Amino acid sequence: MIFQKKYAMLIPVKKDIKVKFSNYFIPTLKEEPSGVDYLSQKLMLKSGMMKQVSSGLFVYLPTFMRVAEKVCKVIHEKMESVNAVPVKFPILVAKEDLVATNRWDAYGDEMFRLKDRNKKEYAISPTNEEYACFMAKNFIKSAKNMPFCVYQIQQKHRDEIRPRGGVMRAREFIMKDAYSFHPSTQSLDEYYIKMENAYKEIFNTFGLDFVEVLADSGAMGGKECHEFMSVCDKGEAEIAVCECGFCANMELAPNGVCPECGKPIAKVLQGNEMGHIFKLKTRYSDPLNLTFINADGKPEILQMGCYGIGVERVICSIIEQNNDARGIAFPEIVAPFVVNIITANMKDEAQVHLSEEIYHELTALGVEVIWDDRADRLGSKLADSELIGIPYNILVGKNATEGKAEFFARCGEKTLLSKEEIIAKYKK
Repeated sequence: MIFQKKYAMLIPVKKDIKVKFSNYFIPTLKEEPSGVDYLSQKLMLKSGMMKQVSSGLFVYLPTFMRVAEKVCKVIHEKMESVNAVPVKFPILVAKEDLVATNRWDAYGDEMFRLKDRNKKEYAISPTNEEYACFMAKNFIKSAKNMPFCVYQIQQKHRDEIRPRGGVMRAREFIMKDAYSFHPSTQSLDEYYIKMENAYKEIFNTFGLDFVEVLADSGAMGGKECHEFMSVCDKGEAEIAVCECGFCANMELAPNGVCPECGKPIAKVLQGNEMGHIFKLKTRYSDPLNLTFINADGKPEILQMGCYGIGVERVICSIIEQNNDARGIAFPEIVAPFVVNIITANMKDEAQVHLSEEIYHELTALGVEVIWDDRADRLGSKLADSELIGIPYNILVGKNATEGKAEFFARCGEKTLLSKEEIIAKYKK
Protein backbone atom coordinates (compact mmCIF):
# COMPACT_ATOMS: atom_id res chain seq x y z
CA MET A 1 0.00 0.00 0.00
CA ILE A 2 1.19 3.51 -0.78
CA PHE A 3 0.23 6.61 1.17
CA GLN A 4 1.49 10.19 1.15
CA LYS A 5 3.38 11.19 4.33
CA LYS A 6 0.51 13.00 5.97
CA TYR A 7 -1.67 9.94 5.35
CA ALA A 8 0.46 7.59 7.47
CA MET A 9 2.63 6.64 4.51
CA LEU A 10 4.11 3.17 4.83
CA ILE A 11 7.05 3.59 2.42
CA PRO A 12 8.60 6.99 3.13
CA VAL A 13 11.11 8.59 0.80
CA LYS A 14 12.72 11.28 2.93
CA LYS A 15 14.46 14.14 1.20
CA ASP A 16 17.49 14.08 3.52
CA ILE A 17 18.30 10.38 3.08
CA LYS A 18 21.66 9.88 1.37
CA VAL A 19 21.59 7.20 -1.30
CA LYS A 20 24.61 5.59 -2.92
CA PHE A 21 24.65 2.94 -5.62
CA SER A 22 27.00 0.87 -3.47
CA ASN A 23 24.41 0.46 -0.71
CA TYR A 24 21.20 0.65 -2.75
CA PHE A 25 19.44 -2.10 -4.70
CA ILE A 26 19.04 -1.41 -8.42
CA PRO A 27 19.59 -4.75 -10.21
CA THR A 28 19.79 -3.59 -13.84
CA LEU A 29 20.05 -6.21 -16.58
CA LYS A 30 22.43 -6.22 -19.53
CA GLU A 31 20.46 -8.80 -21.49
CA GLU A 32 17.05 -8.25 -23.04
CA PRO A 33 14.16 -9.81 -21.04
CA SER A 34 12.33 -12.51 -22.94
CA GLY A 35 8.60 -13.10 -23.29
CA VAL A 36 7.52 -9.49 -22.78
CA ASP A 37 4.36 -7.97 -24.27
CA TYR A 38 4.98 -4.25 -23.83
CA LEU A 39 7.96 -1.93 -24.07
CA SER A 40 7.22 -0.65 -20.55
CA GLN A 41 7.39 -4.20 -19.23
CA LYS A 42 10.80 -4.74 -20.84
CA LEU A 43 12.19 -1.47 -19.52
CA MET A 44 10.85 -1.96 -16.00
CA LEU A 45 12.49 -5.39 -15.82
CA LYS A 46 15.72 -4.27 -17.43
CA SER A 47 16.08 -1.13 -15.29
CA GLY A 48 15.59 -3.07 -12.06
CA MET A 49 12.20 -1.61 -11.13
CA MET A 50 10.61 -5.00 -10.60
CA LYS A 51 11.16 -8.74 -10.73
CA GLN A 52 8.59 -11.28 -11.89
CA VAL A 53 8.10 -14.15 -9.43
CA SER A 54 5.11 -15.92 -10.98
CA SER A 55 2.54 -15.45 -13.72
CA GLY A 56 1.07 -11.99 -13.12
CA LEU A 57 2.93 -11.48 -9.82
CA PHE A 58 5.87 -9.12 -9.32
CA VAL A 59 8.19 -7.90 -6.61
CA TYR A 60 8.34 -4.10 -6.73
CA LEU A 61 11.92 -2.96 -6.17
CA PRO A 62 13.20 0.33 -4.67
CA THR A 63 13.12 2.54 -7.79
CA PHE A 64 9.58 1.39 -8.58
CA MET A 65 8.52 2.27 -5.05
CA ARG A 66 9.98 5.76 -5.37
CA VAL A 67 8.20 6.35 -8.70
CA ALA A 68 4.93 4.95 -7.34
CA GLU A 69 5.07 7.20 -4.30
CA LYS A 70 5.50 10.26 -6.51
CA VAL A 71 2.57 9.21 -8.69
CA CYS A 72 0.45 8.70 -5.57
CA LYS A 73 1.51 12.08 -4.18
CA VAL A 74 0.03 13.82 -7.23
CA ILE A 75 -3.14 11.72 -6.94
CA HIS A 76 -3.49 12.59 -3.24
CA GLU A 77 -3.12 16.31 -3.97
CA LYS A 78 -5.73 16.25 -6.73
CA MET A 79 -8.14 14.27 -4.58
CA GLU A 80 -7.75 16.91 -1.89
CA SER A 81 -8.56 19.59 -4.47
CA VAL A 82 -12.03 18.05 -4.96
CA ASN A 83 -12.54 17.57 -1.19
CA ALA A 84 -12.10 13.80 -1.27
CA VAL A 85 -10.73 12.43 2.01
CA PRO A 86 -8.61 9.29 2.56
CA VAL A 87 -9.91 6.09 4.15
CA LYS A 88 -9.02 2.40 4.02
CA PHE A 89 -11.55 -0.35 3.36
CA PRO A 90 -11.03 -4.07 4.08
CA ILE A 91 -9.58 -6.14 1.28
CA LEU A 92 -11.88 -9.06 2.14
CA VAL A 93 -15.59 -8.69 1.34
CA ALA A 94 -18.18 -11.12 2.66
CA LYS A 95 -20.10 -13.11 0.05
CA GLU A 96 -23.51 -11.94 1.26
CA ASP A 97 -22.57 -8.30 0.70
CA LEU A 98 -21.58 -8.97 -2.91
CA VAL A 99 -24.65 -11.14 -3.45
CA ALA A 100 -26.83 -8.20 -2.35
CA THR A 101 -25.50 -6.13 -5.27
CA ASN A 102 -25.31 -9.08 -7.68
CA ARG A 103 -21.53 -8.79 -7.98
CA TRP A 104 -20.73 -12.22 -6.56
CA ASP A 105 -21.91 -13.71 -9.86
CA ALA A 106 -21.27 -10.73 -12.16
CA TYR A 107 -17.49 -10.77 -11.64
CA GLY A 108 -17.24 -14.45 -12.52
CA ASP A 109 -13.87 -16.18 -12.38
CA GLU A 110 -11.82 -12.95 -12.34
CA MET A 111 -12.62 -12.46 -8.65
CA PHE A 112 -10.54 -14.35 -6.08
CA ARG A 113 -12.72 -16.22 -3.56
CA LEU A 114 -11.83 -17.94 -0.31
CA LYS A 115 -13.24 -19.35 2.94
CA ASP A 116 -12.19 -18.63 6.49
CA ARG A 117 -11.74 -21.29 9.18
CA ASN A 118 -15.49 -21.21 9.84
CA LYS A 119 -16.24 -21.89 6.15
CA LYS A 120 -17.63 -18.38 5.68
CA GLU A 121 -17.10 -17.26 2.07
CA TYR A 122 -15.29 -14.07 1.07
CA ALA A 123 -13.92 -12.39 -2.01
CA ILE A 124 -10.79 -10.29 -2.35
CA SER A 125 -12.50 -7.02 -3.16
CA PRO A 126 -12.47 -5.89 -6.81
CA THR A 127 -13.67 -2.45 -5.63
CA ASN A 128 -15.39 -1.29 -2.43
CA GLU A 129 -18.81 0.12 -3.28
CA GLU A 130 -20.54 -2.14 -0.77
CA TYR A 131 -18.36 -1.20 2.18
CA ALA A 132 -18.44 2.46 1.15
CA CYS A 133 -22.23 2.27 1.38
CA PHE A 134 -22.11 0.56 4.78
CA MET A 135 -19.77 3.27 6.04
CA ALA A 136 -21.98 6.06 4.69
CA LYS A 137 -25.13 4.52 6.16
CA ASN A 138 -23.78 5.13 9.65
CA PHE A 139 -23.97 8.90 9.49
CA ILE A 140 -25.96 10.12 6.46
CA LYS A 141 -29.24 11.38 7.84
CA SER A 142 -30.23 14.21 5.52
CA ALA A 143 -29.11 16.16 2.46
CA LYS A 144 -27.04 18.34 4.82
CA ASN A 145 -24.58 15.44 5.17
CA MET A 146 -23.86 15.45 1.44
CA PRO A 147 -22.12 15.63 -0.95
CA PHE A 148 -18.93 14.02 0.25
CA CYS A 149 -16.30 11.74 -1.21
CA VAL A 150 -13.88 9.21 0.29
CA TYR A 151 -10.99 7.45 -1.41
CA GLN A 152 -8.22 4.96 -0.78
CA ILE A 153 -5.02 3.81 -2.49
CA GLN A 154 -4.43 0.15 -1.88
CA GLN A 155 -3.94 -3.26 -3.42
CA LYS A 156 -6.54 -4.94 -5.58
CA HIS A 157 -6.51 -8.44 -7.04
CA ARG A 158 -7.99 -10.26 -10.00
CA ASP A 159 -7.64 -13.81 -11.23
CA GLU A 160 -6.53 -13.01 -14.77
CA ILE A 161 -6.95 -15.90 -17.18
CA ARG A 162 -3.83 -14.71 -19.03
CA PRO A 163 -1.78 -12.05 -17.23
CA ARG A 164 0.06 -9.89 -19.75
CA GLY A 165 1.82 -6.61 -20.25
CA GLY A 166 3.80 -6.96 -17.02
CA VAL A 167 2.02 -4.91 -14.36
CA MET A 168 -0.35 -3.50 -16.98
CA ARG A 169 -2.61 -6.51 -16.44
CA ALA A 170 -1.37 -8.44 -13.42
CA ARG A 171 -3.02 -10.48 -10.68
CA GLU A 172 -2.19 -7.89 -8.02
CA PHE A 173 -2.12 -4.12 -8.50
CA ILE A 174 -2.44 -0.76 -6.76
CA MET A 175 -5.58 1.27 -7.30
CA LYS A 176 -6.99 4.58 -6.23
CA ASP A 177 -10.73 4.14 -5.81
CA ALA A 178 -13.04 6.94 -4.68
CA TYR A 179 -16.76 6.97 -3.83
CA SER A 180 -19.00 10.01 -3.74
CA PHE A 181 -22.49 10.37 -2.20
CA HIS A 182 -25.16 12.85 -3.31
CA PRO A 183 -28.72 13.87 -2.48
CA SER A 184 -29.64 14.47 -6.14
CA THR A 185 -28.61 13.71 -9.72
CA GLN A 186 -27.72 17.39 -10.11
CA SER A 187 -25.27 17.14 -7.22
CA LEU A 188 -23.77 13.98 -8.74
CA ASP A 189 -23.47 15.61 -12.17
CA GLU A 190 -21.70 18.64 -10.70
CA TYR A 191 -19.22 16.55 -8.71
CA TYR A 192 -18.61 14.20 -11.64
CA ILE A 193 -17.39 17.17 -13.67
CA LYS A 194 -15.06 18.22 -10.83
CA MET A 195 -13.58 14.73 -10.65
CA GLU A 196 -13.37 14.55 -14.43
CA ASN A 197 -11.31 17.75 -14.44
CA ALA A 198 -9.15 16.47 -11.56
CA TYR A 199 -8.32 13.38 -13.61
CA LYS A 200 -7.31 15.53 -16.56
CA GLU A 201 -5.07 17.56 -14.25
CA ILE A 202 -3.47 14.39 -12.90
CA PHE A 203 -2.59 13.03 -16.32
CA ASN A 204 -1.50 16.45 -17.60
CA THR A 205 0.79 16.80 -14.58
CA PHE A 206 2.63 13.70 -15.76
CA GLY A 207 2.83 15.12 -19.29
CA LEU A 208 0.83 12.23 -20.72
CA ASP A 209 -0.76 12.11 -24.15
CA PHE A 210 -4.25 10.82 -23.34
CA VAL A 211 -7.85 10.93 -24.47
CA GLU A 212 -11.08 10.76 -22.50
CA VAL A 213 -13.50 8.31 -24.06
CA LEU A 214 -17.08 7.23 -23.54
CA ALA A 215 -16.97 3.69 -22.17
CA ASP A 216 -19.02 0.68 -21.12
CA SER A 217 -19.68 0.34 -17.39
CA GLY A 218 -19.43 -3.48 -17.48
CA ALA A 219 -19.78 -5.30 -14.15
CA MET A 220 -19.53 -2.01 -12.26
CA GLY A 221 -22.94 -0.90 -13.45
CA GLY A 222 -24.19 2.66 -13.58
CA LYS A 223 -25.63 4.92 -16.25
CA GLU A 224 -22.65 6.87 -17.58
CA CYS A 225 -18.89 6.42 -17.48
CA HIS A 226 -15.69 7.60 -19.08
CA GLU A 227 -12.24 6.09 -19.44
CA PHE A 228 -8.97 7.98 -19.61
CA MET A 229 -6.73 6.24 -22.14
CA SER A 230 -3.02 6.82 -22.69
CA VAL A 231 -2.14 6.91 -26.37
CA CYS A 232 0.61 4.49 -27.41
CA ASP A 233 1.89 2.46 -30.36
CA LYS A 234 0.67 -0.80 -28.83
CA GLY A 235 -2.39 -0.76 -26.60
CA GLU A 236 -5.08 -3.02 -25.19
CA ALA A 237 -7.94 -1.06 -26.74
CA GLU A 238 -8.84 0.70 -29.96
CA ILE A 239 -10.14 4.24 -29.60
CA ALA A 240 -12.53 5.65 -32.18
CA VAL A 241 -12.02 9.38 -32.77
CA CYS A 242 -14.45 11.48 -34.81
CA GLU A 243 -13.94 14.96 -36.26
CA CYS A 244 -16.94 16.14 -34.22
CA GLY A 245 -14.95 15.53 -31.04
CA PHE A 246 -16.57 12.22 -30.06
CA CYS A 247 -14.16 9.62 -28.62
CA ALA A 248 -15.13 6.13 -27.50
CA ASN A 249 -13.99 2.54 -27.28
CA MET A 250 -14.50 0.97 -30.70
CA GLU A 251 -17.15 -1.29 -29.14
CA LEU A 252 -19.35 1.83 -28.79
CA ALA A 253 -18.78 2.94 -32.36
CA PRO A 254 -20.08 -0.05 -34.39
CA ASN A 255 -19.44 -0.28 -38.11
CA GLY A 256 -16.98 2.59 -37.91
CA VAL A 257 -19.78 5.17 -37.66
CA CYS A 258 -19.91 7.95 -35.07
CA PRO A 259 -23.04 7.58 -32.91
CA GLU A 260 -23.04 11.34 -32.26
CA CYS A 261 -22.95 12.82 -35.78
CA GLY A 262 -23.42 9.75 -38.01
CA LYS A 263 -20.22 10.38 -39.98
CA PRO A 264 -17.46 7.80 -40.49
CA ILE A 265 -14.90 7.58 -37.68
CA ALA A 266 -11.96 9.81 -38.63
CA LYS A 267 -9.17 7.73 -37.03
CA VAL A 268 -8.51 4.87 -34.67
CA LEU A 269 -5.87 5.15 -31.93
CA GLN A 270 -4.25 2.51 -29.73
CA GLY A 271 -4.59 3.11 -26.01
CA ASN A 272 -4.36 1.72 -22.50
CA GLU A 273 -6.82 2.52 -19.74
CA MET A 274 -5.38 4.51 -16.81
CA GLY A 275 -8.55 5.71 -15.09
CA HIS A 276 -12.29 5.12 -15.14
CA ILE A 277 -15.08 7.23 -13.66
CA PHE A 278 -18.72 6.18 -13.23
CA LYS A 279 -22.06 7.75 -12.43
CA LEU A 280 -23.37 4.83 -10.41
CA LYS A 281 -26.53 6.70 -9.46
CA THR A 282 -28.56 4.16 -7.41
CA ARG A 283 -26.83 1.02 -8.70
CA TYR A 284 -25.53 0.19 -5.18
CA SER A 285 -27.45 2.49 -2.88
CA ASP A 286 -30.78 0.97 -3.93
CA PRO A 287 -30.10 -2.74 -3.21
CA LEU A 288 -28.27 -1.77 0.00
CA ASN A 289 -31.10 0.59 1.02
CA LEU A 290 -28.84 3.60 1.50
CA THR A 291 -31.25 6.47 2.11
CA PHE A 292 -31.50 9.96 3.55
CA ILE A 293 -34.49 11.97 4.76
CA ASN A 294 -35.48 14.42 2.03
CA ALA A 295 -37.16 17.86 2.32
CA ASP A 296 -40.57 16.17 2.53
CA GLY A 297 -39.47 14.15 5.54
CA LYS A 298 -39.44 10.91 3.58
CA PRO A 299 -36.59 8.42 2.98
CA GLU A 300 -35.00 8.72 -0.46
CA ILE A 301 -32.32 6.61 -2.14
CA LEU A 302 -29.18 8.68 -2.59
CA GLN A 303 -26.98 8.97 -5.69
CA MET A 304 -23.40 7.67 -6.00
CA GLY A 305 -20.33 8.02 -8.18
CA CYS A 306 -17.08 6.06 -8.21
CA TYR A 307 -13.69 6.93 -9.64
CA GLY A 308 -10.67 4.68 -10.18
CA ILE A 309 -7.03 5.08 -11.23
CA GLY A 310 -4.57 2.23 -11.75
CA VAL A 311 -1.22 3.33 -10.33
CA GLU A 312 0.83 0.76 -12.27
CA ARG A 313 -1.06 1.63 -15.43
CA VAL A 314 -0.08 5.28 -15.00
CA ILE A 315 3.57 4.30 -14.48
CA CYS A 316 3.51 2.03 -17.54
CA SER A 317 1.93 4.79 -19.61
CA ILE A 318 4.60 7.28 -18.54
CA ILE A 319 7.32 4.81 -19.55
CA GLU A 320 5.61 3.92 -22.85
CA GLN A 321 5.60 7.60 -23.80
CA ASN A 322 9.01 8.55 -22.34
CA ASN A 323 11.82 6.33 -23.56
CA ASP A 324 14.50 5.93 -26.18
CA ALA A 325 16.97 3.28 -27.30
CA ARG A 326 18.98 3.80 -24.10
CA GLY A 327 16.11 3.23 -21.65
CA ILE A 328 13.51 5.18 -19.66
CA ALA A 329 13.42 8.99 -19.80
CA PHE A 330 11.32 9.81 -16.72
CA PRO A 331 9.83 13.30 -16.33
CA GLU A 332 11.43 14.92 -13.30
CA ILE A 333 8.15 14.87 -11.34
CA VAL A 334 8.15 11.05 -11.12
CA ALA A 335 11.82 10.12 -11.59
CA PRO A 336 13.19 7.86 -8.83
CA PHE A 337 16.10 10.31 -8.43
CA VAL A 338 16.48 13.78 -9.92
CA VAL A 339 20.31 13.85 -10.00
CA ASN A 340 22.93 11.14 -10.38
CA ILE A 341 26.48 12.03 -9.31
CA ILE A 342 28.80 9.78 -11.29
CA THR A 343 32.38 9.48 -10.11
CA ALA A 344 34.50 8.42 -13.09
CA ASN A 345 37.30 6.88 -11.02
CA MET A 346 36.72 5.94 -7.40
CA LYS A 347 40.47 5.50 -6.92
CA ASP A 348 41.05 9.21 -7.61
CA GLU A 349 40.98 11.11 -4.30
CA ALA A 350 40.13 14.46 -5.90
CA GLN A 351 37.15 12.96 -7.76
CA VAL A 352 35.86 11.20 -4.66
CA HIS A 353 36.27 14.33 -2.51
CA LEU A 354 34.45 16.61 -4.98
CA SER A 355 31.70 14.04 -5.54
CA GLU A 356 31.13 13.77 -1.80
CA GLU A 357 30.96 17.55 -1.34
CA ILE A 358 28.40 17.95 -4.14
CA TYR A 359 26.48 14.94 -2.82
CA HIS A 360 26.16 16.31 0.72
CA GLU A 361 25.33 19.88 -0.35
CA LEU A 362 22.62 18.87 -2.84
CA THR A 363 21.11 16.44 -0.35
CA ALA A 364 21.03 19.22 2.27
CA LEU A 365 19.04 21.32 -0.23
CA GLY A 366 16.42 18.56 -0.49
CA VAL A 367 17.46 17.41 -3.97
CA GLU A 368 16.84 13.71 -4.56
CA VAL A 369 20.36 12.56 -5.34
CA ILE A 370 21.98 9.20 -5.86
CA TRP A 371 25.77 8.93 -5.95
CA ASP A 372 27.20 6.29 -8.25
CA ASP A 373 30.21 5.41 -6.12
CA ARG A 374 30.73 1.98 -7.66
CA ALA A 375 34.11 0.83 -8.94
CA ASP A 376 32.53 -0.07 -12.30
CA ARG A 377 33.59 1.24 -15.69
CA LEU A 378 32.38 4.75 -16.51
CA GLY A 379 30.53 3.51 -19.58
CA SER A 380 28.55 1.06 -17.47
CA LYS A 381 27.63 3.78 -14.98
CA LEU A 382 26.43 6.13 -17.73
CA ALA A 383 24.43 3.33 -19.34
CA ASP A 384 22.70 2.50 -16.05
CA SER A 385 21.80 6.15 -15.44
CA GLU A 386 20.22 6.39 -18.89
CA LEU A 387 18.42 3.05 -18.48
CA ILE A 388 16.97 3.98 -15.06
CA GLY A 389 15.76 7.33 -16.42
CA ILE A 390 17.46 9.82 -14.08
CA PRO A 391 16.88 13.30 -15.57
CA TYR A 392 20.22 14.97 -14.65
CA ASN A 393 23.80 13.80 -14.23
CA ILE A 394 26.90 15.30 -12.68
CA LEU A 395 30.02 13.59 -14.01
CA VAL A 396 33.01 14.09 -11.74
CA GLY A 397 36.13 13.26 -13.70
CA LYS A 398 39.53 14.66 -14.69
CA ASN A 399 38.51 18.27 -13.92
CA ALA A 400 37.93 17.48 -10.25
CA THR A 401 41.34 18.94 -9.29
CA GLU A 402 39.97 22.32 -10.46
CA GLY A 403 36.77 21.84 -8.47
CA LYS A 404 34.72 21.33 -11.64
CA ALA A 405 32.40 18.65 -12.98
CA GLU A 406 30.30 18.08 -16.10
CA PHE A 407 26.58 18.75 -15.72
CA PHE A 408 24.17 17.35 -18.31
CA ALA A 409 20.56 16.31 -18.78
CA ARG A 410 19.96 12.68 -19.68
CA CYS A 411 21.64 12.09 -23.08
CA GLY A 412 22.17 15.87 -23.35
CA GLU A 413 25.16 18.13 -23.96
CA LYS A 414 27.71 18.41 -21.16
CA THR A 415 28.55 21.74 -19.52
CA LEU A 416 31.64 22.11 -17.34
CA LEU A 417 30.67 23.87 -14.10
CA SER A 418 32.25 24.62 -10.77
CA LYS A 419 30.82 23.05 -7.66
CA GLU A 420 29.40 26.46 -6.68
CA GLU A 421 27.66 26.84 -10.04
CA ILE A 422 26.11 23.38 -9.73
CA ILE A 423 24.83 24.08 -6.22
CA ALA A 424 23.52 27.49 -7.33
CA LYS A 425 21.31 25.76 -9.94
CA TYR A 426 19.41 24.01 -7.16
CA LYS A 427 19.40 26.87 -4.68
CA LYS A 428 17.11 28.63 -7.15
